[in-house]
Amino acid sequence: MLYFIGLGISEKGLSIEALEILRRVDTVFLELYTSIIPDFKLDWLENMLGRKIRVVDREDLEERGGEDILREAKVADVALLTPGDPFIATTHIVLRIEAERRNIKTRIIHSSSIITAAFSSCGLQVYKMGRIVTITIPEPKVGYRPITPYLVLKENLERGLHTLFLLEIRAESGEFLTIPKALELLEDMDRRVGEESIVDDNTLVVGLARVGTPNEYIAAGSLSELKDIEFGPPPYSLIIPGVLHPIEEEALTTLFDCKLEVIEGWRERVKSVLKNT
Repeated sequence: MLYFIGLGISEKGLSIEALEILRRVDTVFLELYTSIIPDFKLDWLENMLGRKIRVVDREDLEERGGEDILREAKVADVALLTPGDPFIATTHIVLRIEAERRNIKTRIIHSSSIITAAFSSCGLQVYKMGRIVTITIPEPKVGYRPITPYLVLKENLERGLHTLFLLEIRAESGEFLTIPKALELLEDMDRRVGEESIVDDNTLVVGLARVGTPNEYIAAGSLSELKDIEFGPPPYSLIIPGVLHPIEEEALTTLFDCKLEVIEGWRERVKSVLKNT
């Protein structure tokens, strides 16, 4: 059996079921390159489980296809621990498919994910979530400047939906995209598309850092306001709302001191986008 187990989004996000499985399987593998879990310590987890954990990297899972994991899972019970929910924003589904092809049984033990936690934390309604998109770290030497995040935002706004932006993390090299930098990139995409502006100083934005941890930080306001905020350590994500329900507006103003005039101005902007579609 090969178990795919989610670590969740905080240091102590493992479920009781996950702990029971991790203590009884023959081998536990752990990957930490797809995301960052704030304050996570490997030795703490090993002490809690009473066993050693084998850390695997991108090369092990993607370039070598998780061959070491599959080989062991063929003859024993094995668990692969991943940040968040096992198959959210990861490529590990390839490993599961290959395991089943080799007649290795698989099972998923789910955990919390930024996909849902981001909306729960800031008071927005998840059923109004549109397509999710990642804003990547710029590669100046390559010269590739994608505009997909902007196009996804425009498409979602035309349907009145909220847009969740995941900000790229390269855990192996310690690189991560900050919220102010991501906002600058969105502004640049807006300018390059050359249509009616969507992303500017007055755009309503929700910035989220370390969601689900004791020191999570969330700010809601205009783009110009959020560009001046120091959000602290990663991981980060962004939400640009679509059509807001009055309760959602109240959540942003009450919980995060978002200025009412920012919300009112954005409300009219979104109406304009909807009217022109």
